[in-house]
Amino acid sequence: MKKFLILLSRELNINIKNFSVLITNLIFFSMSIFIFAMSFSNDLDSVKSYVHCVIWVVLLFNIIFSTEQFFESDFSDGSIKELLTTGYNFFEIILSKFLSILIVVLLPIILILPFFAYTIDNNYLFYDSLIKSVIFGGPSIILITLIGQILLSSLRKNKVLLFILLVPFYIPTFIFAIGAVELEMIQQSPDKNFYILIGIFMITFSISLITGKLAMEELNN
Repeated sequence: MKKFLILLSRELNINIKNFSVLITNLIFFSMSIFIFAMSFSNDLDSVKSYVHCVIWVVLLFNIIFSTEQFFESDFSDGSIKELLTTGYNFFEIILSKFLSILIVVLLPIILILPFFAYTIDNNYLFYDSLIKSVIFGGPSIILITLIGQILLSSLRKNKVLLFILLVPFYIPTFIFAIGAVELEMIQQSPDKNFYILIGIFMITFSISLITGKLAMEELNN
């Protein structure tokens, strides 16, 4: 456990030092929501009804655009091989990458999310469901994107191809995350959707570790 915490600390230090990337991610998320709200400022009632959908779409692209930095440099400068020679295994490397993305990318968005919902509608009644949907659904999106980055890293393909290839895997999380908010809108309990999102994460986590390990072994052969 101590060895893994050292690895996680390394990942966090590297990415926190690259503070401009963190700020860029937040600016991208903020500006996307702001532009959307301003575009439909004359029809706020409609905006309120699907703002959660927009937030999820922006969140997806934010994760896709920011995940590459967590792996690309390690593959290009040989850091992955160096970590392997110092006793770390593929599972520990993937898990440390996942947790660092969770902390550096997703956590700041979760913290500022209530502000944007309040900006669009100061009487927005679905804060809890929206934030819970991101908390329970966001990690699955990160895992899927992370494995996609590993699989495509040797091919040097762009993010558009990554998005196209991964869309089918994003859909279940999107359906139940957005559906949770919409259930609360019609005054029904969204708890079942949250349980399903947790189940999706557990399945995605297991598959991602195995797939990521195999992909990284192939890349390092």
